[in-house]
Amino acid sequence: MSLLLLISFLRFTATPSSLEVTVDFFTETFNLTLPADFKPPAASKKWSAPALYHCFRTLEQTDFEPYLQQLTTLHHHKELSDWLFFLLVDATHQKAFPKATPVQRDILNWFVLTKTGYDARLAYFDKSVYLYLRTQSMLYEVPFLEEDGKRFVNVSAIAHPGFENTQFYWPVFMENADPLDFSFSIKHWPQLKARPLTRTWEFSFRDSTIRWSGQINGLIAEVMAAHPLLEEAAYIEAPASKLMQETLLEEILQQLRGMPFKQQIQLLASFTRSAFSYAEDIRQFGTNKPMVAEETLLYPASDCEDRVALFYQIAHKLIAEPIIIVGYPDHVTIGIASEAIGGEYITHEGTKYYICDPTGPENNWDIGKIPYPYAGKKFEVIHVRKYKT
Repeated sequence: MSLLLLISFLRFTATPSSLEVTVDFFTETFNLTLPADFKPPAASKKWSAPALYHCFRTLEQTDFEPYLQQLTTLHHHKELSDWLFFLLVDATHQKAFPKATPVQRDILNWFVLTKTGYDARLAYFDKSVYLYLRTQSMLYEVPFLEEDGKRFVNVSAIAHPGFENTQFYWPVFMENADPLDFSFSIKHWPQLKARPLTRTWEFSFRDSTIRWSGQINGLIAEVMAAHPLLEEAAYIEAPASKLMQETLLEEILQQLRGMPFKQQIQLLASFTRSAFSYAEDIRQFGTNKPMVAEETLLYPASDCEDRVALFYQIAHKLIAEPIIIVGYPDHVTIGIASEAIGGEYITHEGTKYYICDPTGPENNWDIGKIPYPYAGKKFEVIHVRKYKT
């Protein structure tokens, strides 16, 4: 074999070099390796289904599986929600291909999510492409489509603001025999490095000034800032972080345990009513922003639904009695199924829930009263927790 022929042969069979990327993801940094030929497609002024399928088949020809394994390992090891997993995938492609457009990245995202097992679909029109994911989660202020009773949410509109709700062709997808449902759940927090913040809260209870101190995880607020708007119950049910549970919640529970039941709830109501300023979302954030319990402790002001989330997370750990969360047209409140509270109540499925409003009046520890002017008004049941065993 001649030297010239040998060099040509070696060039043809040589394994392409890989692309190493370092991705800053909230409080951590991840190093990932992509195959060198795993690249975004060229931009197009007029996408078509055949062109998008060609992109998928081209990516399939790359050595993508080790890269996919890295991503899925982080997904599970770091206990990322599906939504955070999507953000990690998109952040990786943005770092690897800084000149790529959101459309080009979403084609890569479509490929990765499909290969991970999700029902990912593309809608397209002219130069625009939108990534949709099948989900059972209820989101608000996000475009979605329904097909055969299945809901598909436009994640491009969430991740890349500026979505234009225009006419498009639908859908382009690769079949998964048993696709995973993409969840936006916040029923657990990622196992990323915590961002500890120490806080002290002061409020009045009867003739005393009470001070509670503890740590909260600032990471939670960062995660929620990147999250689409969920149904109200999701924020209320979202748990406290491990850091908050081991410091602040433990201190609160130690102080409350041993008190008469009604006094425990009175003290808790005093805390949520008086330890923070009251402000509606529009005034504080300029938009609708429900908060989980940890965020309520982070920001200086909060509204009724935020205080309900905080009250519920503490009461959930403290008491075994059933708890109900109900919504009126412009107010959310809590009831507890215990005659020890006494006073005014609402009835749901034959059980009396005595109202313990977490919002007001400020500097008042009285409970067992339906807030004015909601007595006798219709309400919506947002969440019910049965007896805790």
